[in-house]
Amino acid sequence: ALLCIALCCFALVCISLHCFALLCIVLRYITLHCFALNWVALHCDYEDIERVGEKIYVLKNTGTIYEILQPNTENQSVNKYNIHLTDENDAEGLAYDAKQHCLLIACKKSVGDQLKKQIYAFDLNTKTS
Repeated sequence: ALLCIALCCFALVCISLHCFALLCIVLRYITLHCFALNWVALHCDYEDIERVGEKIYVLKNTGTIYEILQPNTENQSVNKYNIHLTDENDAEGLAYDAKQHCLLIACKKSVGDQLKKQIYAFDLNTKTS
């Protein structure tokens, strides 16, 4: 709850400074993080969070994806998916592709060809990348 309050205060600062783009990011962060607050372990390095329907997906920098089912209920549960990425890839961003029903994972680093940035897909039907 304190995290949500702190983020709301930060959102008010963004409004007062007329930082609309930053405000949009903060409001998305508040909505999703408060929704998943019962699960988030504050000591881990989470890079992004995405809501798909009633499920929440959290991306760790190693590429691990956590699927939170029935968030903020007594029946809340978490599934963990270790995909082929490693901390060398440095996964950074997560987005939902509704047409393909998959999560897109953007990496800061590429393994092998250093000139290209890589985006991977995680299929939500098969739970594979």
